[in-house]
Amino acid sequence: MDPQILAAVITVGLTVAAGIAGFLFREYRNRIRPFIAITKVEGDFREGSTRVEIPISLLNALNEAVYMNKLSANERLNEVFQTWTEARELIRRGPEFLSLLDSAISAADAIQPQDVQKALERMLNNEAFDRWICYLFSMNVVAAPDVNKDLPIAIHMYPSDQRDGCVILDFPKSPVWFGTGFDKYQIKKQKCQPFLDLVVRLDLIGLTKVFHPIKRAMEKEIGIAKDIEPVVRKLLEENSTWEIEIYLASLGPNPFLVDTDAMLRVRDETGARYDENCGLTLIDGDGKIHGTTSPLVVGREKDVKFAYFTTNVQGKMKRGQAFREAFSSNSAKCWVEFGVQKTGIVRRSRLSTPKVPFREPS
Repeated sequence: MDPQILAAVITVGLTVAAGIAGFLFREYRNRIRPFIAITKVEGDFREGSTRVEIPISLLNALNEAVYMNKLSANERLNEVFQTWTEARELIRRGPEFLSLLDSAISAADAIQPQDVQKALERMLNNEAFDRWICYLFSMNVVAAPDVNKDLPIAIHMYPSDQRDGCVILDFPKSPVWFGTGFDKYQIKKQKCQPFLDLVVRLDLIGLTKVFHPIKRAMEKEIGIAKDIEPVVRKLLEENSTWEIEIYLASLGPNPFLVDTDAMLRVRDETGARYDENCGLTLIDGDGKIHGTTSPLVVGREKDVKFAYFTTNVQGKMKRGQAFREAFSSNSAKCWVEFGVQKTGIVRRSRLSTPKVPFREPS
């Protein structure tokens, strides 16, 4: 080959190679280089306004209950959640309440006022027990007899403007705030006043007449709570979605877009994998979530917080129960894969978060 032609070919080749190398170097420099971390995994997110059908057996059981939130045949999820919360509290705290009642009854039967006083102090100094007692009197499930006014004042009582109006019972060990909303709901205060009169004078005979019906009512309520809790929990789970909150910091020189669609991938300890489509949700500075149909813009050297929610609730997932079991096992791992877009020849790419335990933070 003519040396001049060869030199020209080499020159052109080197120029093209230099151009390609420059392009590739520029693409490399402009690549998306984020720091990504999953900051929260929640498996019980639900839209409170969503309505669900309530089984007739659950409706009948709640009709027998006194304290727990009643439901209608077609109920909003936030009402179902309230019922579940109250049932859980009864199951968790009820045994302690009944134990204190038994101690108070035994002490009253043995005419041991100081032991009755100790049991009352612990019982009335608990907000859950406070609510239960006030509710039983307010709903006329329990009524207190007239106090023996010949007995001296044993525990002084003072009004308080805290908690929308309550009373302070000055027990020897420490004062106890009892009642909520007495100023707002005068009828509530009126219904509870006879019981407070018995407490103030440590009327053991009158208190015994109150303790027994309170115990019977609460034993029944706790029993109903134990029966319905699995049913209510299943309703909530079947209508819940999973939320994965993500923190992303852009370390590159150019802005990019985060796609609205993603895939939540879960792998359990057996190696089985579950995949669920997700949609993008924005998180504002106050931590509130907002749905969006547009990609999220990430500025150069900026950081953002956002979340992906599973598109389907558990009840509509192909393997929803298996997904729930993996979440409850505390042994599965999860990660999210999502697309991003930027300027340049290679405009689209996929990012993946690090794998984290597929469970709620303990």
